[in-house]
Amino acid sequence: MLKVDRERRLKITRLRKINLFPAGKAETGFDMTTKAEKERIRRIADVLSMAAEGRYDVRLDFAAEDSQIGSLAGAVNRLLDRISSTGLPDDNREVERERYRRILDSLEESYFETDLAGHIVFFNGRALTDLGYSAEELKGLHFSKLVNGANKDIVYEAFHDVYVTGRPNKGFEWEILKKNNDGIEIESSVALLRDEQGNVAGFRGVARDISTRKKTERDLEKQEQKYRDTLANMEDTYLEMDLRGKFLFFNDSFCRILGYSREQLQGADYRLITPPDLVGQAIADYNEIYTTGLPKTFLERKLVASDGSTVYLDFSMALMRSPTGEPIGFSGFGRDVTERVRARHRLEENERRLRFITRNVNDIIWSMDFDLNFTYVSPSVFTLTGFTPDEVMKIPLKMMVSPDVYAGMKKSLESALDSEEKGIPADGEQETFFEMPFFRKDRSVLWGEVNVNFNRDELGRPFELVGVTRDITDRKQAEQRLKESEENYRTILESMEDGYWETDLTGHLTFFNDALCGLTEYPREKLIGMNSRSNVDPNTAERTFQIFNSVYRTGIRADVLDYQFTDGRGNQVTHELSVSLRRDADGNPIGFHGISRDVTERRRMEKALAESEQRYRMIAEKMTDIVWIADLDLRIVYVSPSIEQVLGFTPEERMAMSVEQQLTPDSLARSLQEMEREFVREREGADPDRGANLLLEYYHKDGSTRWMETIMTAIRDEQGVLTGIHGVSRDVTERRRMEKALAESEQRYRMIVENMSDMIATMDLNLRFTYLSPSVERIIGYSAENIIKTSLAERITPDSLARVKRLLSDALARGSGGRVAEPLKPQMVEVEAYNKKGGTTWIECNAILTRDKEGSPTGILFSGRDVTGQKLAEAEKKKLESQLVQAQKMETVGRLAGGVAHDFNNMLGVILGYVDLAKMRLVKEHPVLRDILEIEKAALRSRDITAQLLAFSRKQIITPAVVNLNDLVVNTKKALVRLIGENVELQVHLEENPWNIKFDPSQIEQILINLAVNARDAMPSGGKLTLETKNITVDELYCMNHVGSSPGDYMRLSVSDNGTGMDRGVQEHIFEPFFTTKEVGEGTGLGLATVYGIVKQNKGFINVYSEPGYGTTFTVYLPRTTDEETVPEEDERRDVPSGGGTILLVEDDPMVLEVAQGMLESVGYRVVIAKSPREALPIYEKISGTVDLVLTDVVMPSMSGAELVTRLNEISPGVKVLYMSGYTEDAIARHGVLEKGVHFLQKPFRMGDLARKVREAMKGE
Repeated sequence: MLKVDRERRLKITRLRKINLFPAGKAETGFDMTTKAEKERIRRIADVLSMAAEGRYDVRLDFAAEDSQIGSLAGAVNRLLDRISSTGLPDDNREVERERYRRILDSLEESYFETDLAGHIVFFNGRALTDLGYSAEELKGLHFSKLVNGANKDIVYEAFHDVYVTGRPNKGFEWEILKKNNDGIEIESSVALLRDEQGNVAGFRGVARDISTRKKTERDLEKQEQKYRDTLANMEDTYLEMDLRGKFLFFNDSFCRILGYSREQLQGADYRLITPPDLVGQAIADYNEIYTTGLPKTFLERKLVASDGSTVYLDFSMALMRSPTGEPIGFSGFGRDVTERVRARHRLEENERRLRFITRNVNDIIWSMDFDLNFTYVSPSVFTLTGFTPDEVMKIPLKMMVSPDVYAGMKKSLESALDSEEKGIPADGEQETFFEMPFFRKDRSVLWGEVNVNFNRDELGRPFELVGVTRDITDRKQAEQRLKESEENYRTILESMEDGYWETDLTGHLTFFNDALCGLTEYPREKLIGMNSRSNVDPNTAERTFQIFNSVYRTGIRADVLDYQFTDGRGNQVTHELSVSLRRDADGNPIGFHGISRDVTERRRMEKALAESEQRYRMIAEKMTDIVWIADLDLRIVYVSPSIEQVLGFTPEERMAMSVEQQLTPDSLARSLQEMEREFVREREGADPDRGANLLLEYYHKDGSTRWMETIMTAIRDEQGVLTGIHGVSRDVTERRRMEKALAESEQRYRMIVENMSDMIATMDLNLRFTYLSPSVERIIGYSAENIIKTSLAERITPDSLARVKRLLSDALARGSGGRVAEPLKPQMVEVEAYNKKGGTTWIECNAILTRDKEGSPTGILFSGRDVTGQKLAEAEKKKLESQLVQAQKMETVGRLAGGVAHDFNNMLGVILGYVDLAKMRLVKEHPVLRDILEIEKAALRSRDITAQLLAFSRKQIITPAVVNLNDLVVNTKKALVRLIGENVELQVHLEENPWNIKFDPSQIEQILINLAVNARDAMPSGGKLTLETKNITVDELYCMNHVGSSPGDYMRLSVSDNGTGMDRGVQEHIFEPFFTTKEVGEGTGLGLATVYGIVKQNKGFINVYSEPGYGTTFTVYLPRTTDEETVPEEDERRDVPSGGGTILLVEDDPMVLEVAQGMLESVGYRVVIAKSPREALPIYEKISGTVDLVLTDVVMPSMSGAELVTRLNEISPGVKVLYMSGYTEDAIARHGVLEKGVHFLQKPFRMGDLARKVREAMKGE
């Protein structure tokens, strides 16, 4: 600071180096100074230079500007005004010039002066720094030594122009040479240097190092060229538009994808490529980007190409801004996804067709893994088996087939997979067909024709089986019936084989099969070329010609009945012929073809059929099941004799009875409903071979009833028209009685189980639930049906699952080797199950293995009861014990800290006080001052450690205020960046609408700094530190699972790093005082303990989550307050304020008394001291009228400070008091000092703190 002392001498009382634009340089690396600002800096340097030469009449005309440069200019003008008005003694002018030069040394630019011969006669410190010369070397050096050959002309012209015109050169760029001949790119301004008489004495100039800026400009130019090359060659599109949607710039890919030339698109409107129905949406999207300023991504946006086709693009669009931040348009990148969209559309269409086929096809389409478990089954499985697809997926295949069939399938699969492993893969296109029986849901047998193949991946490796199963039950049943009469029907079946033939247009045979030779008894060589009208009578020949001619003319297929001809043996035979026209590839008629069927044996077949029906009747009459036939009016037209044995009626009696006389009312109604449904299905064209299975109650002749399982099928004529009903009824009365008894028994068992408070469950050996009692819902909230659908792993914790598996494994091991050890002894295990409320429930289970007749384990039966309350009680006990131990530990350390704090703070106060006095009394260049500053650093460090001791023991004196946590985090950010170093990235995520908290702001800074230091030390090689604030409400459920937490609204502060992390053992001790994992001398172990103490002192809580190798997150919960945010007071000046008046100082520690007296007197106060309260009382009686303030310690041996003030008020009421103490908060509070409106100063204190507190107390603020 420049001053003129009372003797009118120019005096520099304090000179600080001025950095006008720290943010621009520190944060961006670019010279952010504007051209106007550079000009003002040069002008300030010029004025200071002229003032140093004794010219005080110059002034700066921008001193009124509201900026840092304007403030500096104003200070210079005021100084020059003062000097001009008062003048300076001649003998001090040289001194003042030297002080002006010191001002020049504070500038960021190099300043120099030369004589007319070009020798450097003056320069500032920056010139020495930039050029690398010492002051002795640069003094007198010729300016040409600083200029290389390339810049010689530029520099000469600049200096020459200034000399000739007398006008300053305001700025030219050239490269100056350093001492080591390295060049520095600079921007210079040069002006004439004049002596006191105004004569030209040389040149003066200012130079600014612009090397960084020039390098940045070159790098930027290279980057822009690289950017342009990238855009030109990239496959993706790039586009820029103005705010009206007109295309400004785009790359070649954009033209190529849309099919437009660059000329067609340049300046065109976005509507050119936007479908009309999407224009409104496009306008809304761009408005959203413009309004929010946020980029937006568009997936599969439809655009119109030049040929009218549709193009799909994935692209993102963002707002373009000018250098001043104004929106000027939109820009974005896009990728052509047209083929992907079209492929997906084709795939979706194919999937739709596939779903339609699988849902409507009668065959079962399926896939299964190599353990023969179904992974997919089509819906048709329900129609054929009675199982739903979901049921089939849960049933092992071995439960649906017989053991020998399952074993055969396993063997075939293993053989095929073995061949694959040996490098002998089966033909990928070849399918395997085989027939096998399955069990339906009702345990009846379904015969299926199975077509199976491997499903392979892109490398041809099989990964599952896929197949189709077709119901061939009817065919197998027909084959079975055919097999029973195979010998009787073999001749008929062999003679019914048809012959196929082809002729030319004249009727001559050109091709036929072997069956035709057999049917006609002609050898192949004689039959070839034979005419269709050969060996027939004239009538047949004419009729044959007419039919062939009609087929030729109309192209319509024709049938010929009773085509009689003479076969090769001379016999007359009759064939049925079907005739169709043959055409070539162009559709031209080339002949005829047809089927020839020998019907000579039809009569004989009808006779054989009648004999077969007779045999069938004989079988039916010998069966115990009742076989019957009814017409469509449900009148019995045939019933087998077995009815008399089963129901007591003769066949004749039964056929005379109506249906109402045969069935009980319920069964009659059920059968009529089923018949009505079947008639409806018949009209709708349902499967003609379908059947129906009903359980009906029939009347017995003795008046009782019998339950009959009745299977009914349709009887149809040759045209497929329904003519009657065929049925088979089996007596299942005894089975029905047993089923009813079993159901009653199961009902009694179920009532017992379902009304127990404990849970009953069964599981198979794969730990899948097979039964759960309803009481499980009372225990964990989920229904039994819901749990059975899921696996055990989804219902219990991993630790519990491991215990259950270990229990099962041990039980099975004890029973291995064919011996069952204690089969009925239950095993107890405790499991932790997930409940519906989001927590867990502890269940004590007693489990026992269930076994089959041979004693082999088949499953697990267990009962369970809720023991969560017992577990919680045990956990609460441990929690309380842990909290008690921790509280005792913290209380012990707290007492230690509190005891140490007073004496330690007194000693630190003395040290810091004398440091302040020494700094004030010593000049800046004094050699002892550096030692004094080191003492100050050590004392401040000791003060901070004491504060940390008090913080974690929660005895620190705090000043809570209603604050915004986001503001505190932002204000601390710069300090954290310096603290964590350049190799750690700091990210901050803040709550948009944060709640207020009531907290001492300095303590928030302590929390952030301690956690940041902890994170930094955990990332020795660098990493990422993340700070996040969030509004959060903590509920009772959370508190149950997090010890130390309380329900309510909180601001959550999270501090996360991706460093080394901590194991569980370290985490258990991290908040303990003096615990550290660092080397000796590298940490105090107080950082996290301090954070813990601060949080607890303010009724918050803190959690930590960490994993070795993955990092650590500390989560601090700070209670919300609904009070309004406290408006911060203006920052006070850090200068020590002076004052005046009389102060009575009362302190029992002599050293503190002496240093406090010295500090007060050094800032202008008159101090009267008293070494104890008793000594202070008589002193005050004498001088009470002149005492402006009493400064007293709080805790003293004979009398406390508060008691002393009470006695002083008795002497002279209304005394102004300032208390001071080094004790902890609770000790001071017991003396009534921390009450509202009482002035208090915490030891140790600095001179500035003391002076400000004294001034506040005197003013009564």
